[in-house]
Amino acid sequence: MNKRKILFSVNTVLAYRISSTYYNNLHFVWCSDKYDYGMLQPSSSNPLTIVQRYLQDVYSRDDHSAIIKQNKEGLIRGAAIKRANGVVTEEVEKKIITIVNNADFEFFMPLLYVIPYNNVATICQPVSAEKKARFDSTEYIIEMLPRQSFEVINIGKTVSGFGGEV
Repeated sequence: MNKRKILFSVNTVLAYRISSTYYNNLHFVWCSDKYDYGMLQPSSSNPLTIVQRYLQDVYSRDDHSAIIKQNKEGLIRGAAIKRANGVVTEEVEKKIITIVNNADFEFFMPLLYVIPYNNVATICQPVSAEKKARFDSTEYIIEMLPRQSFEVINIGKTVSGFGGEV
């Protein structure tokens, strides 16, 4: 990959706060090297489409939102992994689960992580073919992205001033 590339990842305010507070400011991200691939990237791994889905479901307060449900499940699964790896205690894991299960819609506002590739070249891994949204999609994982390695755009603050602090 070109070392001047930028990677983009979409996370929620809730995911950001949990990683900042409980995981030593190390963030798990699934990312791509374009903000919008249009039809060349499946919607589930296209950052722009992900942002749009979160915004639509948060603003409409959709209690059946698939993307919010998926985010909650991922955060709970992540807490279990962090406990298994000794990053957090069982008590902290339970606290995270409670926080996730009680989070209001505003905590699912999307944040765009803008990640210069040269900051993460040694920790960025291509997603394996069987885990990609489509065999030819462009997807990367960074399991422990240090906070100093990326910038955050609070999409909620750019749309009608909604979104709260990160």
